[in-house]
Amino acid sequence: MAKQTFFLMLSVLLVISFLSSTFAKEYKAAAFEHQPYFVTHIKPPSRAEALVIMRRNTAVYSEQAREAFKQGAQIIVFPEDGIYGIDHGRDTIKPYLEPIPEVSNVSSINPCIDPQPNTDILNELSCIARNNSIALVANMGDIQQCSKSDPNCPKDGRYQYNTDVVFDRNGRLLAKYHKQHLYFEKAFNTPTKCEFVTFVTLFQVRFGVFTCFDMLFKDPAIDLVQTYGIQNIVFPTAWSHGFPTLISIEFQQAWSRVNCVNLIAADLYIPDSEFGTGSGIYDCGEPKIYIFNQKLIKKRLLVATLNGNRNSLNGIRGRQAKLYRRDNTASDLDDTFTAKNIEKFPMKQYKNVDTFKGNVSGNMFTMSKLVSSESEISLCGDHLCCHLNYALPKGKEFTESFALGAFLGESSNGFYWEVCLLLKCFSSEESSCGRAVMDSETVFESFTMTGNFSSNALVFPTVLGNGFSLLSTNEIKFQENSISGDALEQPLLTAALVGRVFSKDPQPHDRS
Repeated sequence: MAKQTFFLMLSVLLVISFLSSTFAKEYKAAAFEHQPYFVTHIKPPSRAEALVIMRRNTAVYSEQAREAFKQGAQIIVFPEDGIYGIDHGRDTIKPYLEPIPEVSNVSSINPCIDPQPNTDILNELSCIARNNSIALVANMGDIQQCSKSDPNCPKDGRYQYNTDVVFDRNGRLLAKYHKQHLYFEKAFNTPTKCEFVTFVTLFQVRFGVFTCFDMLFKDPAIDLVQTYGIQNIVFPTAWSHGFPTLISIEFQQAWSRVNCVNLIAADLYIPDSEFGTGSGIYDCGEPKIYIFNQKLIKKRLLVATLNGNRNSLNGIRGRQAKLYRRDNTASDLDDTFTAKNIEKFPMKQYKNVDTFKGNVSGNMFTMSKLVSSESEISLCGDHLCCHLNYALPKGKEFTESFALGAFLGESSNGFYWEVCLLLKCFSSEESSCGRAVMDSETVFESFTMTGNFSSNALVFPTVLGNGFSLLSTNEIKFQENSISGDALEQPLLTAALVGRVFSKDPQPHDRS
């Protein structure tokens, strides 16, 4: 028996030793916020014209990959739509698309060494990775022909996909992923089945990949962490403005924090457009480095060191396991409101509060202004009740307007959510609460906000300081359905608890 025990312990130690040597403890990651060169076409360009446009962008990618490597980065992520830009139709984008080959675990496709036919840009990206010895993640368009025998085949006989491609530092094509949740993207098709794409780099870190609007849904984003155990995420995005709860960097931080994973997010930069800028590299919600609305190209390359083998059990699978179940299917969901239930918010507390309706990004919130410098306030919007306990520093009074808001239902973006919101109003007028504002002078001594969210809601804590700055996870505490700050050092712009109940999303929810 003693001998068996010895060999069992030896086997365990060998496995641990193997895993320790197989998966890197640390790696350096880069994200580049790219300002694309693109043309809005009335009619489709020729393939040659499309290549000229795309190569102006890949030339920038090559420069930034070289610079990232100089700074020690082992992987670089570029944004969604960065190679061909935005505002394309189904026909006008066709010359930009390439038939990207399928990738399997045993395949070894290296377009730089063995160029694939009709894939000029794929070949160039492979060579950028190979020539700069850096793993590379980029977004481009995939085109695949189909026949009438395929019941899902579009009328024009081709599938067009918003696609992420991944290359290892030797130029080998590691993965491709087709975006699942399209956001008003008439140029592309939604995959018939959601793809759960992971890959392992030569520096021995396993990553998952998804794109932009995917971040707001269970599949594939949450499933990559919860079901597949992925602890490192690469995230190309072209995020649109989402004040006050869906600004790019604040939701990136919240998503990384709830899942307790590393997130490398590269956003598009198009000044004076609907697309919000904001990229970052996060470690369990802690921003290692981030930017928002940065104009200088040299400042839009982000490089940071991450722990490649972090314990994601601190995320959904541990701390929030009871809030979000592994068997989260439409047939067995409990959509009742529990945890901090309605009895926690006595009728007398919120019946006497003056409320009004505030338009927040197209959603009509039930809102109430904060009046006293220290108070407790509760209000309910339908079945969702939000409670706020706050205080300003001693001797301070409000010189700016803040409000508490609650909303439950389908968002203007086409998904179901429950939101408790504290935000600065644009002015003293009630109608201004929800209008985008960037600056704040109000420093809270403390605040705690809670809500009685649905039992199966996955709640994300979002927060922004003055000038759309992020606050450290040490400053803002988050536990289940509660967010709080104590002795804050910078002015607060907005704080929210954003609950997503995936089972209640309207169908279809891909905005195609």
